[in-house]
Amino acid sequence: ALNYQQPLKGRLRMEQLAQSPWYQQPTTIAAVIYTGLTLFIALFMAWQTHLQRNVLRMQVLFNIVERLEKVRAERRIVRDWINKKRTELGTSEQLPVPSDDPAVIAATDKVCREYDIVGLLERRGFLNRRLVDEFYAVPLAILWRDYLRSYVGDLRQLSKRGPTHFWELDQFARRIEWVADNHPGL
Repeated sequence: ALNYQQPLKGRLRMEQLAQSPWYQQPTTIAAVIYTGLTLFIALFMAWQTHLQRNVLRMQVLFNIVERLEKVRAERRIVRDWINKKRTELGTSEQLPVPSDDPAVIAATDKVCREYDIVGLLERRGFLNRRLVDEFYAVPLAILWRDYLRSYVGDLRQLSKRGPTHFWELDQFARRIEWVADNHPGL
């Protein structure tokens, strides 16, 4: 028969544990170790995520630099054509849109496509806005003022490619239009 007046062995052990300091209780020690390890793992994972995000941003930036460097020759073709037409027509005359030279049209279209992609990536936050402004916005701003604005405006007519064509480029160029005048290198 059970005697309910006698303390059970388990109850006695719990009372002894309850009276001992926290560091002598095995469950508390395990909880502290588990919490410490969990915190360490969470901080380590956050640090790894931060590093991976920075690596991804650098990869995107290097890809953009590589893409824009590939169209350096096309930018030169467009710039030379603009300078040639400016000397022929005078500085105040409107340049013909589109150009009468198929090589200039192809070069202009390629430059516009690359800056359209830069505009998209910059708007989406993949590119640092200040870095883009200081590094690649100046050539576009100069070309935009001299010729690309009228070229893109001509292409975006409903009778041609439509208002969504080069939309990212148009928005990007409007934002950076005066960057060339405010560049820190001036």
